[in-house]
Amino acid sequence: MTEDSEEVVVEVRAHRRVIKRKRYKRTCQCPGTPAIVTAPVPVKLISKGSLHLSFWVMVLLDKFLFQRPTYRLLMDLRLTQGLDIAQGTVTGGLKRLVPLFELVYEAIIAKNRSDSRWHADETRWLVFVELEGKQGHKWYLWVFRSQTTVVYVLDPSRSASVPQAHFGEEAEGIISADRYSSYKVLLKYGKLLIAFCWAPVSL
Repeated sequence: MTEDSEEVVVEVRAHRRVIKRKRYKRTCQCPGTPAIVTAPVPVKLISKGSLHLSFWVMVLLDKFLFQRPTYRLLMDLRLTQGLDIAQGTVTGGLKRLVPLFELVYEAIIAKNRSDSRWHADETRWLVFVELEGKQGHKWYLWVFRSQTTVVYVLDPSRSASVPQAHFGEEAEGIISADRYSSYKVLLKYGKLLIAFCWAPVSL
C-alpha cells in the first residue's frame, strides 16, 4: 500500500551525438573502385553544419514564436545544460535558412493582397547596420493585417513606395489606416478606399 503524489519534471536535455561510419578498404584491383569506401554522412538541414534539425526547430520557435533574442537562448543552454554554442554559428545558420522561407513569405503576401479588408500602420524601428546613402539607424516596420494573414515589411523608408509595393495595382478593398500621406497615394488606382482610424484623433 502506498500514498502517491505527483510532480512535473523536465528531463529534456541537449547533447552531442557522435556518428561513426565504417570505412572499407579495397582488397581487389577492380577498375573504377575507390581505394576506401565510406558510408555517406546523414542528410542535414545545413550541409556540413554541426547543428541537428531539432536544434534549428528549437531556435526558430524560441525566436519567432516566443520572441526571445537568440543570445538569451544560447545563454540558457550554457547555464542550464553546459552546452556552449557560438552566437555566430546560429546567426550564420539563420541566414542560410532564409531561402527556405522565401516561398512561404511570398505565399503569405499573395494571400494578404487577395483579401479585401486591411489594417495598415508603420512604426519607427532601429536597425544597427550601415546603409550607403542613409544617415542614422532609423528604419520603419510596416504591418499589413488582413482577416487571414499579417505581413511585416522592414524598410529604411517611410515613403509611399512601401505600401504601393505591397498592394500593387490590383488589390481591391478597404484599408483602415491613419491619415499619413503615404496611404493616400493608394487612392490613385481607384480600387482601394481608406477608412481613417479615429484613434489618433481621440488622442
